[in-house]
Amino acid sequence: MLRLIWSRRDDPPRERVLPSASHVEIANCRKKLNRELKARLYVYDNTKFIICSVAGIAEVGEPTVLQLDVSESDLGRSVCDHLLQFDPRSPGNLRERKMSDWAAYRVSGAKSMRRFEERSLMVHFETINLVIRIDAAPRNSLWREISAHGVESPDHEKLGHTIRRTIKAARILRENGII
Repeated sequence: MLRLIWSRRDDPPRERVLPSASHVEIANCRKKLNRELKARLYVYDNTKFIICSVAGIAEVGEPTVLQLDVSESDLGRSVCDHLLQFDPRSPGNLRERKMSDWAAYRVSGAKSMRRFEERSLMVHFETINLVIRIDAAPRNSLWREISAHGVESPDHEKLGHTIRRTIKAARILRENGII
């Protein structure tokens, strides 16, 4: 069962052609936008997942916050939900935004922006045709050009499992001073 801490209230759950995967929905969205889809996830302080939608280069909307012990299937589905909310156009007011407006930071519960950035792993998602590329690294990385990398289909359970393994790989690289 999905143990949701907080989510977008205005978006009803999306129906899927296949209840356990988002193949059709991602293919249709990519075709409609003529672009690859993007989303982001933060693992804050080993306590929660914070999943964000992306518009152009910026995170937009309210993030979904999940417990770390959420099922692989629910984790994968939530990431797919945010991929499907991708908008290729960046918001026009990016210069007006302050770091304290950053939704991922606000919902993290971190006492400061610095603490959030020091204690977060950041995961980028991008579709490549009908698979999802996963890149994970600390928010403040020693070497920004190096990250842990995974690739998975939009099968919710498989995607959730690969996300966890990619995050584990990023943690191991960090513990060993590589990223």
